[in-house]
Amino acid sequence: MRHRKRKWAAWLLTAGMVLGLLPAGAARQVSAAGDFDPDADLLAHYPLETDTRDVSGNQKDAAIADGASGVEFTGDFLNLAGGDRNSGNYVTLPDG
Repeated sequence: MRHRKRKWAAWLLTAGMVLGLLPAGAARQVSAAGDFDPDADLLAHYPLETDTRDVSGNQKDAAIADGASGVEFTGDFLNLAGGDRNSGNYVTLPDG
């Protein structure tokens, strides 16, 4: 059950990141059409369990920011240390 919750949370996080990369209005078009197919329409999928690779097959790997400290994989999830906006503790996503 715990693994299922993590998978669901990872999917929601990925969907949020992907929708943030789409042009304005695209998310509304998908939800209005109601025909979003995650297997066919997914731009990227980041499980963030052991690395920042895109497992969708679209080769849109993310990367831990250069100079990040306190960003590590713990167990089977990504742990971000946090900090102020200039801390550099974040994951970068590819363009497009």
